[in-house]
Amino acid sequence: ELQKRLKKVIGKNERILKVCVYKCKLFSVQLTAGTLYHAFVVLETKNWWWSIEKNGDGVTIQRSRFHPSVCKSYRMKWRNTVSGPIAADTCRYNLHQLIDMLWVSDAVGSTYNYLNNNCKDFASAVFNAAASSKYWNP
Repeated sequence: ELQKRLKKVIGKNERILKVCVYKCKLFSVQLTAGTLYHAFVVLETKNWWWSIEKNGDGVTIQRSRFHPSVCKSYRMKWRNTVSGPIAADTCRYNLHQLIDMLWVSDAVGSTYNYLNNNCKDFASAVFNAAASSKYWNP
């Protein structure tokens, strides 16, 4: 099953120290990222930085030893003007628990929709489930 394979690829079940939401412009020609933006989650563990996000292509999880590699780039390309973190908190999960939460809530399997199941909804669901004490509503 994909869930077990993902845990195996992730490897060590590290505790997530911090969970943050960032945003970036959808298009490079935008003046601001006020209401029209892409939201994604960045996680910090002892050994790695991770990003997790959902868009029309699916769910992407990135990992790097360097924060800018997951925050400022997406699939090896630079993002459009990143802002944030716009929400940040300590995390109540370790990596494997986060993967389980994503499967149980069907956040990974649900169909992307620009109006009511988009990147902001996904980032909000991940942050709000994982954050120890804060809540983010786009």
